[in-house]
Amino acid sequence: MKGLRCFIALVCVAGGVGCKPPGPAPSAVQGTIFIRQQICDIDDFKKAFLKPGLLASQGFTAYGIHRDLQDPKTYILTFQCSDLDKAVDYIRSSSFHIACVGAGLGLPLMWAGVDVKPLRDIPPKSTNGGLVVVRYEVRDYGSWEKNFEADHRWGIHTDSDCLYRLAGNPHSVILAYETPDPRSTLEDLDSHAFQNAQEASGVTRREVWSGLNLEEGTF
Repeated sequence: MKGLRCFIALVCVAGGVGCKPPGPAPSAVQGTIFIRQQICDIDDFKKAFLKPGLLASQGFTAYGIHRDLQDPKTYILTFQCSDLDKAVDYIRSSSFHIACVGAGLGLPLMWAGVDVKPLRDIPPKSTNGGLVVVRYEVRDYGSWEKNFEADHRWGIHTDSDCLYRLAGNPHSVILAYETPDPRSTLEDLDSHAFQNAQEASGVTRREVWSGLNLEEGTF
């Protein structure tokens, strides 16, 4: 599937290194990782990767599993993190890909978002509804944000909407919509009113993922 051949890990860049004495360690950045990935057997993946004690020690606090609306073997995974850099590094260095797919399937596509308005800290127990995740490229984040704050729903009907800035890219934003009906939310996103509002706010490109809720939990 298009996009699954690329493995993108966008990480916040730390301060420059010079000859000055080391200062205090930088504060951990809170964020959420979004991954779209084909998975051979979701139960095998959960046994191999979702190890609460280990993931908690690597900066993970909560997770969500969503089945892609178009491909039942593709999943959207969300990981809330108290330390985004550490969590991204762990996914890159761990056996995550092996746990997901085995031989012959595509590599994961990953977006690391710095929290602006994050998903709920404690995910709901219900698995009804789904998640729609939209990545936008914008000409100017400040101008886009003013439009978002002034009329941030733009006709989208959801339970909640969550905002992130893509780590390492000041002109990329991620909106995650928790919705009782992801198909209806996708129709809203494709409406002329929404498209016009987005164009006026400076959006130049978008990519959309959508899935049905399967499981959510904390570490």
